Amino acid sequence: MLDPSFLQDVNVNVLPRADNTYDIGSSSLRWRRLFLGDYAVARSLLGSGRRFALNFDGVDDYVRVPHSDALNIATGNRITIEVRAYLTGWQPGHHVGILVDKRTENQANYNWEYNANLMMYRVHAAGAVWAVSVPHSLNTWNHYVMTLDGPVLRGYINGELKAERADVPEAGMNTVDLFIGQTVFGSFRIVGFISEVRIYNRPLTPDEVLWNYLHPDDPVRDGLVLWLRMDEGYGDTVYDLSGLGNNGTIYGATWSHTETPVGLGAEREVLTSKYIVGRLGVGTAAPAERLHVAGNIRSYSVLPDADNTYDLGSPTLRWRDVYAMVVKGALISLD
Repeated sequence: MLDPSFLQDVNVNVLPRADNTYDIGSSSLRWRRLFLGDYAVARSLLGSGRRFALNFDGVDDYVRVPHSDALNIATGNRITIEVRAYLTGWQPGHHVGILVDKRTENQANYNWEYNANLMMYRVHAAGAVWAVSVPHSLNTWNHYVMTLDGPVLRGYINGELKAERADVPEAGMNTVDLFIGQTVFGSFRIVGFISEVRIYNRPLTPDEVLWNYLHPDDPVRDGLVLWLRMDEGYGDTVYDLSGLGNNGTIYGATWSHTETPVGLGAEREVLTSKYIVGRLGVGTAAPAERLHVAGNIRSYSVLPDADNTYDLGSPTLRWRDVYAMVVKGALISLD
């Protein structure tokens, strides 16, 4: 994958082919993402930057999204719920906080609750609560995802599957509004920040969950029924970018300009002194990426380690998605 023979001045065709790939002089390999710059090797990682997010104080702050059938667990027990949050605590006098809630107790839909150590994804069905719990930490950004695929309930955090069960009965539907940051009953409020909420009418695959973790601003679109970016920075409305108009109203929560995950960046080892300035989207419009110079490569191995990461000459850093070489000023990444 990291063949240094590609580090040469070969003939580059910079126009994408019909399948949105690029030919950089190989009769068999195709590259999908075209970067600007010079010789480099890169890995994918979640970039960060300052943007607006909603700040919840645990006293009287929440967001209310009016009921839509699209926000219910779909027929056949199918849904994905996704929240990126920086939680620091919960309402004083309570033992947990409630991140999202659209339940009819023990009968329909879902709610999530958390304490200092666990996030609990809960489905209400057949007179009981069916839950999985994933370890988490407060005072850091986390990407929380619950998927329900028939009887199989899965819990993810930061792109990794952490818990599952396969005995969840069919959940009912309701006409309850969706609450973010408190219960449907108006209590157990959260303390912290939320930068995005998404709901899908189907279970995302593990690869899709990982994609969304790494690409906050370019999520999977198939099945998307709610996408609140929560970065408006003013007003009392959070707008739904799914196209279904499931806008939310803010009660009490305030806008804060803070450090948040902003999308897939590239931390890379530079093989020459040239500086990489960004990327070109292929096939669809893509936001600019934040890039950071990581230093000079002296040696590297091309075989993945046991955890499917790559060692690029660093005793501590590991690269998960290793991009291919740069030729004639264009850094091309293997898909």
